[in-house]
Amino acid sequence: MSYYGGVFLHHFRQWARAACDSWSYSEPRDDFFDRVQDRLTDSIVEWIGYGIQAGLLIEDGVHFNLCENAPEKGPYKWFSKRADAREPQCNWEYYVQVAFFARLWEPCRHAALSLTFEDELMDLAARRAVQDRRVQAGRLIRR
Repeated sequence: MSYYGGVFLHHFRQWARAACDSWSYSEPRDDFFDRVQDRLTDSIVEWIGYGIQAGLLIEDGVHFNLCENAPEKGPYKWFSKRADAREPQCNWEYYVQVAFFARLWEPCRHAALSLTFEDELMDLAARRAVQDRRVQAGRLIRR
């Protein structure tokens, strides 16, 4: 397993443990973790591990947020609780979105783009910073 894959797995076990404690589930067996790793793929696992190591993720038990997210955004849950389940149910789409956020973070920074998570109807959005229109209007008026 790669270094970042190990980082992910260590944190994922903590998130799963927090979900089980919170929802009174028994701690998942190893096959739960094997199934998750098989479904997520090495690339997704490694990019999330990188995001953790780089400080892009803000972790809080079963909840997380991403750096520079607007204050009103999040927190998001790694898992859902379902009445008929005996183990946490992964919110798969967040794992993929977080991996791509981590992967795009540096290229966006170098291109002077802001990268946002769950931005209106977009899972991820890269935007150029737009100057406040009032400031632009003031400059035009003064000319």
